[in-house]
Amino acid sequence: MGAHKKRGDDPTAQDFEIERIIMHYSYKKPYGLSHDIALLKLSSPAKLNSAVGIACLPDKSFDLPIDDESKTCWITGIPDENFSSRSTRVSAVNSSTGRPPPH
Repeated sequence: MGAHKKRGDDPTAQDFEIERIIMHYSYKKPYGLSHDIALLKLSSPAKLNSAVGIACLPDKSFDLPIDDESKTCWITGIPDENFSSRSTRVSAVNSSTGRPPPH
């Protein structure tokens, strides 16, 4: 965790044993790498640093899906070959509405 270099030493890197993996119930459905997200329970807590942060998840009572174009969230993708982070801010809308994503 926290590694940002493909080769060599990375001072922010941390290694962990994984105790449990909770995969998305629709992983690879309907095809390929659809729903390729999982929660990992680490064997010990990670140390927060410039490369490791906290992801906030909504409370169980939070009403999903959000369908409000005035609300936004950040999405990120797999880093490119230089490990450059790719992210963008998008509207938080239900994908089943058929509205195109913002440009």
